Amino acid sequence: MIASLRGQVLSRHDSHVVLDVQGVGYRIFMSIPAMQALPSNEELSIDIHTHVREDALHLYGFLNETEREIFLRLTTVSGIGPKLGMNILSGSSIEDLVGAVTRGDVKRLTTIPGVGKKTAERILVELRDVFHKLMLTDATLSGGAAAAGNAPTGKLADVASALANLGFKNAQIEKTLSAMNARDTLPENFDDLLREALQQIR
Repeated sequence: MIASLRGQVLSRHDSHVVLDVQGVGYRIFMSIPAMQALPSNEELSIDIHTHVREDALHLYGFLNETEREIFLRLTTVSGIGPKLGMNILSGSSIEDLVGAVTRGDVKRLTTIPGVGKKTAERILVELRDVFHKLMLTDATLSGGAAAAGNAPTGKLADVASALANLGFKNAQIEKTLSAMNARDTLPENFDDLLREALQQIR
């Protein structure tokens, strides 16, 4: 199985790019935000998920391991295949998607093309806890809390880890957590703290 490819982008299309890897062009399906973030005229590395069927072999590309993991989690939900999973990533940023799921925001999810109310509800039922645990685990392994700058303590340190793992910049995290820390009262549990941080962060 192909796990990553390194080369230069030859062309961009509505749903995929063609990556030149030592003279071989690979068609890689990617989300719109991911394709827009790819630099031109320079060598780059793309994380890959290889999807094999009886009649086809498709490559799905991602900017980082977190994006790939969220895509794979989405495709475990009944009714969501790779195509719809990629469409969901195209219809929302990673942080917005994870925020909507952790908040239980069905309305936000149904604004994504191809996601109806039933699909949105299945995502919440099957992935709300998974996304929460995934963020904490990945952030802990990657040292996300330390990357947040002034290393907040307690539950805010967990929130800093989760935000760093979602790709927010250190300055954004520090500003948001500093404002939250200055308040007289804060939510007691992690889920509520993270929801509030995702709503405030800029």
